[in-house]
Amino acid sequence: MSDDLALRNSVRTMVAAFEAAEREVRATFAALVETERRVNAAFGVDGIGRIRIDASGAFRDSFDRADDTIEKMTRAAWSVIVDRLELKRFMSIKRWEELQRSLERDKLPAITVESVTSFAHGHMAQAREMLTEAVREVFEWLRPRGDSKQGKLKTNTEMEVGERAIVGYTVETTWMGGGFRVNNYRRQHLIALENVFNGLAGNGTICKSYQSLLETAIEAAKDGTGETELFEFRACRNQNLHLRFKRLDLLERFNAIAGGKTLRPAESEEDRLRREIAQTKAENERLRRDASKKT
Repeated sequence: MSDDLALRNSVRTMVAAFEAAEREVRATFAALVETERRVNAAFGVDGIGRIRIDASGAFRDSFDRADDTIEKMTRAAWSVIVDRLELKRFMSIKRWEELQRSLERDKLPAITVESVTSFAHGHMAQAREMLTEAVREVFEWLRPRGDSKQGKLKTNTEMEVGERAIVGYTVETTWMGGGFRVNNYRRQHLIALENVFNGLAGNGTICKSYQSLLETAIEAAKDGTGETELFEFRACRNQNLHLRFKRLDLLERFNAIAGGKTLRPAESEEDRLRREIAQTKAENERLRRDASKKT
């Protein structure tokens, strides 16, 4: 309840400021149009040779089209709202790109308390669904597929993502050969990977720039090896990126959400017995070693 009230108060503040700005823009534009009309009437000119009020040089929007400027302001305001809600933390690459296209091209609703609050509540209600979608998208990128280069890497498994994974066509050497950089086509995948694991960890951190912390670390590692809070990595000249997940608890949740474990073939009774016997032997051996240390 308190969060909802805080949201509505914040929205009211933003909407009030936007509405005031819109009124001022329209009034200012109208005043400039009238000023331009009067000065040209006094000089007796019209059309070619007309005196124009233009603060920015050529190719400005006409001051008699305030609606065009208000539309640009509205798109910019919605982009800020999306950023404030940190939707990128939960969204898959596909859904995020769809939202960005909508912000750039579609007709957007006016900035009102109702429209902003409804947008925020609607997406908050979908947070779990969006995170699941993002997890599955990253899962599909990490696990091998068919006869692809990635599918031939021994580290990877189609059933679930293990502690170590290798993704192909992800890094390349720099022009000077003194380090590595991330392939432009893989940049968003690393951002999505980082956002998903930060989301699973409950971190408030999301990537708001054009590159992830993982990419920054890769570019800074002259020998191609390094780590971040969540991952260890090794970049290779064959364009492979080797990853090790440092938080196995998050990896287990990741696989469970993605449905990876449900893809495993059913364990036979014989295999189950072998596994339980091996676990019992390992536990007995551990207890024996502990006892010998005490004596």
